[in-house]
Amino acid sequence: MTTYSSAVTNNNGSSGGEANNSIKATNLVRFLNDPKDFSGQVIATRSERRCIATNSKIEHNPLVWLKKLERLRDLARLSDKDLLLIAADHLVGKAEIWFDFTYSTILSWSEFWAIFKKKYCTGLEDIWWSYIYNKKQQENESVEDVDIELRELYSLVGLKDEHMMIRHFMDAIHKSNACEVERKSEIGRHT
Repeated sequence: MTTYSSAVTNNNGSSGGEANNSIKATNLVRFLNDPKDFSGQVIATRSERRCIATNSKIEHNPLVWLKKLERLRDLARLSDKDLLLIAADHLVGKAEIWFDFTYSTILSWSEFWAIFKKKYCTGLEDIWWSYIYNKKQQENESVEDVDIELRELYSLVGLKDEHMMIRHFMDAIHKSNACEVERKSEIGRHT
């Protein structure tokens, strides 16, 4: 049984409705992958990871790792204690050593979140914005590849403004593709 499956199984609901929801969450969690380990080695985006031979069991983006744990917490209704146990179990290398030194000061998941982000995410948002502003479609990239990479970056920086997302996307793709996208959107507006 996976670490978080064990935590969910031990996480009891108190009332009948909560118990049913807890059972549903437990059953659903069985189908999820274990979160990857985090070592403290940071690689900012998935496209960078393609260029580097890495262990597929290690997550190199600290914010992606945190978001995965948040989804587990929300789905399985884990307590702070259970979620911290899972997080600690999936920290390896330098990150594990860092956690061993800081664990005694951490009382809640929100404290862990803040301390972890300060340690491993400082400066990454600037890097992600730089990638957004400087992204240009490469010869071997499809428009969809550019869209997927930009959407990951938008998620990482918390960009929600649809007009800004479209503007950055249009700036990133080849001009001929951008003209085609604009032409199709004009046709869509007039029908």
